[in-house]
Amino acid sequence: MLRSTVLIAIGLSGCEPEPIGLTSSQTESTSPPGPEGTPPPLPALEQIETRAYPNGIAADEDHIYVVIGEPHTDPSSLPLGPGQSSVVQVFSTDDGALVEEIEVAGGGHSLILSPTGDSLYVAHFSLDNRVTSIAVPELEVTAEIGGLLQLDIVAPDALAASPDGRWVYVGSNGLSGAWISRIDTTTDRVDRGWRAEVADGFVCWVASGWGQAADSVYANSWTGGSVQRLDAITSAPLASADVGAFPHALALDPTGSSLYVLVSGGNQVLRLDALTLEEQARVTGPWLGLWGGPVSGTLSHSGRHLFVANHALGQIAVVDVDPASMDRDTVVATLQVGLDPIFSALSPDGARLYVSNNASASVSVLDVSTWP
Repeated sequence: MLRSTVLIAIGLSGCEPEPIGLTSSQTESTSPPGPEGTPPPLPALEQIETRAYPNGIAADEDHIYVVIGEPHTDPSSLPLGPGQSSVVQVFSTDDGALVEEIEVAGGGHSLILSPTGDSLYVAHFSLDNRVTSIAVPELEVTAEIGGLLQLDIVAPDALAASPDGRWVYVGSNGLSGAWISRIDTTTDRVDRGWRAEVADGFVCWVASGWGQAADSVYANSWTGGSVQRLDAITSAPLASADVGAFPHALALDPTGSSLYVLVSGGNQVLRLDALTLEEQARVTGPWLGLWGGPVSGTLSHSGRHLFVANHALGQIAVVDVDPASMDRDTVVATLQVGLDPIFSALSPDGARLYVSNNASASVSVLDVSTWP
């Protein structure tokens, strides 16, 4: 059953993950062979234990923020029923120690840190239909946006912030289809004058434009196999492209000229022109099986490398995306992490990558200073 029919799941029950140890330890990792032409995967520097089922992750200079949600399933699953709870765990970047746990609504999935660094936003893939705002560094819930009996935000599964931090874009999924709404971060209320319908079904990733694509918002359609570019001012559609079965994640380079699409069903990473959405290249790599390959990607601060979470192999694939490189659009290294890596986030200096491992209840800490 596809998640475009989420509203029939009101009676669905969920359960709060059980806590496990909350200490950091050196990773003991076996390293299967890397893709042809690359050395075996490098182990993580450190692995921080979390509660069961870590999902969205973000980091600043002092803290790593992880939302604890549900087991990672493909986006045809149904949202969690209302009335459940989960937590955001906060760890020290110095030693991996647990600093705080913040109770939030159930179904915690996506998490972003605002560009201004003063707020976290959590999307709850549940029929509570909420996005939670958390003040940083106070680590206090300041708003619960949406709610069970409204239709602005429904079963949200994706978040993206505008570069200036003014807007947070939210991907929603209901009986009548999928759409993107936006939250005004000055008030933490939905801007009801802006709403973009997304054709062909379920939205599980959104991206906000900058650079050449500053007037754009991007959305994928998991069920429709497409990517769409929308006007950030008027919400009107600007371009669309068919990209293959089950596109799962999007990443826009720092210049706003190239959009990377991680296609789980087709086991490929596509590079598209960010304005026209015309295909420019395909990245071949160690992707494996339907819904087993690339599920999320984080670009280095320079935009020269793309770190792709490879779900089935428990690895991060490092893709050279430097326009000046002879190795552009190839996998140049792999990094071993835990089971079912799902989201990742860079440290502010770009030297470390934090990866949430949904099935092994951990965050892997990777040294990525070699790939700025």
